[in-house]
Amino acid sequence: MSSFESAIVAPAKIVSSPRSSFNKTVARQMINMLNDRTQTETAPVAMQKSPPPSLRAKRSNPAAHSKAGLLRCEPPRNDGDGKAPTKEPPMREFSRSLPMLLLRSREAVMRHFRPLLRAHGLSEQQWRILRALTAVDAIEVTELAHNAFLLGPSLSRMLRDLETRKLVARKLAKDDQRRNMVSITAKGLKLIETVAPFSEAIYAEITRRTGGAKLAELQELLRELEASLMAMPVRHAGSAVDSDPEFRSTRGRKVRPQAKAAAPGGDEE
Repeated sequence: MSSFESAIVAPAKIVSSPRSSFNKTVARQMINMLNDRTQTETAPVAMQKSPPPSLRAKRSNPAAHSKAGLLRCEPPRNDGDGKAPTKEPPMREFSRSLPMLLLRSREAVMRHFRPLLRAHGLSEQQWRILRALTAVDAIEVTELAHNAFLLGPSLSRMLRDLETRKLVARKLAKDDQRRNMVSITAKGLKLIETVAPFSEAIYAEITRRTGGAKLAELQELLRELEASLMAMPVRHAGSAVDSDPEFRSTRGRKVRPQAKAAAPGGDEE
């Protein structure tokens, strides 16, 4: 028997013995003191098994944690099929983007022509100017910008370079001194004749790989696409898009002259 058990049993024997001269009142006080001590030591164990109502309320109420400065981090919710939500926007795949398909196709073509043009000191834009001039005797600058698909300032800079090399000539129109007329020179035509055989050889290889019928069909489809989209009204984002103001531009719409709005190709120098 342990010393603690002996301390409890001994006073009990003393109280139950009529012959004992021990003070019964003192014995009862000792027993009460021991009982109080036992309840005090076992109280924390009872609290662990059954928390008080206030603590149970905090555990069941998430707001109680937030008031105490504790935030609950819950795992991201999955869809019904158990898969994590994707980040793809609700639009067509990037590989099916029409502008990107056209850009990649253009790059696939031009990568074969650029070395040829560089070998003759020409850029893509300068070559377009010379090619456009071979189809006319003389043309106004604004119309040439439209035909060559170039912005006015870029065209003016390139014309100065081509004129310095005596590949093109500029003169004032006879009926209107305010209009500049541009034409290709004999030297420019000679350069075209020099480059032409190499250019046609590249076209022949493209036709052989693609197929003559497919290439002709592709060119016709591109013409139809251009005509259809040019007839479609352009909706400006500021007046047609109803989106979150956080992601909308505050810049006003710029109105450009018709002749200067013909170079969205992104290949200006």
